[in-house]
Amino acid sequence: MSTPLISERVEEVWAAEPGIRDFTVNIGKGSPMIYYNVERERERTNFAQVLVNLEQGNADEFADQLAPKLRRIAGATVVPKVLEQGPVGGAAIQVRVTGPNLEVLSELARGIKDRVADVPGIADLRDTLGDTTPRLVLDLDRREAALLGVDSFSLSRTVLMALNGEVATRFRTGDDEIPVVVRLDRRSVAETSSLERLYLPSQEGTVLPLTELATVREQQGFATILHRDGRRLVTVEADASGRLADDVLEDVRQRLDAFDLPEGYSLAFGGEEEERLASFAGLREALLLALLLIYALLAIQFNSFIQPVVILLTVPLGLTGALIGLLITGKPFGLMAFIGIVSLTGIIINDSIVLTDFANYLQRVEGRRRLEALLEAGRLRFRPVILTSITTIGGLTPLAIWGGSLWSPLACAVIFGLIGSTILILIVLPVIYSVLVRTGEADREFRFWNVLGRRF
Repeated sequence: MSTPLISERVEEVWAAEPGIRDFTVNIGKGSPMIYYNVERERERTNFAQVLVNLEQGNADEFADQLAPKLRRIAGATVVPKVLEQGPVGGAAIQVRVTGPNLEVLSELARGIKDRVADVPGIADLRDTLGDTTPRLVLDLDRREAALLGVDSFSLSRTVLMALNGEVATRFRTGDDEIPVVVRLDRRSVAETSSLERLYLPSQEGTVLPLTELATVREQQGFATILHRDGRRLVTVEADASGRLADDVLEDVRQRLDAFDLPEGYSLAFGGEEEERLASFAGLREALLLALLLIYALLAIQFNSFIQPVVILLTVPLGLTGALIGLLITGKPFGLMAFIGIVSLTGIIINDSIVLTDFANYLQRVEGRRRLEALLEAGRLRFRPVILTSITTIGGLTPLAIWGGSLWSPLACAVIFGLIGSTILILIVLPVIYSVLVRTGEADREFRFWNVLGRRF
């Protein structure tokens, strides 16, 4: 069954479902760039993509309900997939097998699918090779062709001209150029046997029948051949339904622990977990670099190596509040939530600087004792810290409620992190300060500006 006919059957399924606002079908290629983390599919005749918009309701539940109907469509693998937030990626569960021979890779892929098909939570199990498709193979007898003065280029060009044609010239009309293609009548090459009646030009200026120099045969081949690190690759893919993808992948790992691979073939796991770790690795490096830069700036500002440590120790207070908030609201700890925590770090450090600097001021200028200065700093700076947090929380509340799956986790992480850190900073920071900061630390002045002032 052709791809357009299968697409019509899929359209019939969509048209019968209530709650669908509209849908668009692209046959032979993927949809245009409709979502920031969805790469456009390359053009191929055995592929079609349907973009569906819902009036209302949960997209995940809708896809789960519709999946059994789509699986019953014969002649194709129809996979419903909900657009999600996060980095560009493929299926939630991936088992990659690399090796030199496609036939062996196909057998290994079938064996893997048979072994993991009944894993709880696995859905839409498939591989990237797909079904085999018929193709024509021309085998040229190179020795005979060399003796008769026919090369492989002449064979390729003759067959290409017969099937697709060749641009002989270009016709110009105004500013446009129209290519003039010369080819055989399609009716004369409608069957495989028609190719055997072609004639090949020789270097001596004569023409020879193709059947004297080459044989035409049909062969089953794979529509898609992927490579990874220069080696042929087949990926067994699946989605997760009703369970976390990490749990499903762990069961798949256990099933394949004793899976035998021929020599020269290797197996690796990927999917959602791999993509998440890769995306978080870059953010962790950025966060570590930011903390190092903040420490360096604070060390210069306070002319101390201890007080920046006191300030940075308050960062985990906000992280605790953010994690508790995500747990309460049921938001996922994903990429956007992590970005929210990184943003929260700057706010927490700012509040800690306000308290620490004012406590130093009270000791250095007014001669207050350390405990008295800490209590007075907490009392006098309570209002600015609270007002800063309240205004930030108020501004992010609409985003947390109506921000959708993209912005809501970020806003919730910042809001609950601020609530937790604001309360804990006023209690914990004075304790850390009194334990770590030595006598006389608060009397050190900020030398950097004094040096600049004397120089300029």
